[in-house]
Amino acid sequence: MNGTYMKQHAGRKAIMLLFVACMMSILFLTAGCSSNEEAGSSANQPDNSTEQNAEVPTEESDEPSVSDNDTAEQTENDPEPAVTSSPQQEGSGGFFWKMNNDETGATVFLLGSVHAASPDFYPLHQVIEQSFDDSDVLAVEANIVDIDPLEAQQMLDAKAKLPDGMTLEQKLDAETLAALKEKLKAYGILNFSFFNQYEPWYISMLIESFEIMNQGYDPESGIDVHFLKAAGDKEIVELEGMEFQLDMFAGFSDEIQLMLLESAMDEIADHPEMIDELMTAWKQGDEEGMSKLLMSDYSDEEAYQTYMKKMLDDRNVGMVEKIEQFYAGDQNVFVVVGTAHYLGKAGIIQLLQDKGYEVEKVL
Repeated sequence: MNGTYMKQHAGRKAIMLLFVACMMSILFLTAGCSSNEEAGSSANQPDNSTEQNAEVPTEESDEPSVSDNDTAEQTENDPEPAVTSSPQQEGSGGFFWKMNNDETGATVFLLGSVHAASPDFYPLHQVIEQSFDDSDVLAVEANIVDIDPLEAQQMLDAKAKLPDGMTLEQKLDAETLAALKEKLKAYGILNFSFFNQYEPWYISMLIESFEIMNQGYDPESGIDVHFLKAAGDKEIVELEGMEFQLDMFAGFSDEIQLMLLESAMDEIADHPEMIDELMTAWKQGDEEGMSKLLMSDYSDEEAYQTYMKKMLDDRNVGMVEKIEQFYAGDQNVFVVVGTAHYLGKAGIIQLLQDKGYEVEKVL
């Protein structure tokens, strides 16, 4: 395996949480479930690998377990614990901006998201929730709640399956293939045949979703999912959509796809604190800390630069065009996209300011 890639892309798994809305949730809804059911169907597979969709088996804890009866008794006798949020008692979350159109009186709210989270992210800051309540339209990267699992799986297969007669084994060198199989064994997956059908980019997404979920973060608790479920009668607008994002990954060269796979198999397992640091930065609205994490995998290599341009810069331009349309309208629009899209010289905020828009930092 290319050790240079491993060192230079230590932060990409963290960044993935901020980039692509559909990948984590679609893999959870469809491919993540299918891979555990099909790829993990070996008779030798540990039982705990199928207890929960996409759950990665972990070593047994030395701490004594609590029986259901003990839990019920404790619940009856003990007072209900107080709900705490972030150090801000108003609720967690930052990376929140707004644009007021004085002519129409409408406002475009801009919220940075993490696409997988945990229950302790909630409640969100009251300013965020109130702004959402005051909005007429919810705009997201992709509507990952209104997805039919069967249709999603069919679309994934169309984009991610290798052509007939070709296998993943044929695309990987011996060292990378052996490392991948060892990685899958760590999840209790002993049957490689399911994975052998797919492109490297797709397998990298599966591994990343397994790893992130194994650390306790769930797409069902993601910020965009939170607002999609709460949308009610609000109009929901997709800035990109599921197919757009899948086409982006499917369009990467073999070199980039192999880079993604090698990266996915490496640093996140050795540096789990990276994900927790990112999550803490989001909950506290720590823009400096978030920016450092996003830059932790910077590289001058051409493959990396091409990947980042398509993954971030090009998409930011398209999102800004949609935000300008919202600004010109007469409705309040609440925009939720991955936090990474807003930050930096090529980020949404800077692009809007370069165009002359006044963007106010709220949190």
